[in-house]
Amino acid sequence: EELIAGHVQRSEAGGVMFGMPPNSQQAVIRNIAAKVNEVASSGRNPVVLTSPSIRGVVRRLIEAALPATAVLGVNEVVSDVQLDAVA
Repeated sequence: EELIAGHVQRSEAGGVMFGMPPNSQQAVIRNIAAKVNEVASSGRNPVVLTSPSIRGVVRRLIEAALPATAVLGVNEVVSDVQLDAVA
């Protein structure tokens, strides 16, 4: 999460620029995909949970490789949901 957040730049107009090098992006996507597939193969529903400030960036980053995987900000999870962290 810190790696991704370190490459996010916000403009004064509210726009977001993501400046991570492509090879680093691919490494992050591979790592996330491996965990998502691990969770899915165990019969659980994988969700990528991030800080709200980078949720949109993470969604755009993984959407081509993992189009069915939900990406949520921690503020979007209701209190009665049980989460199991895997990474």
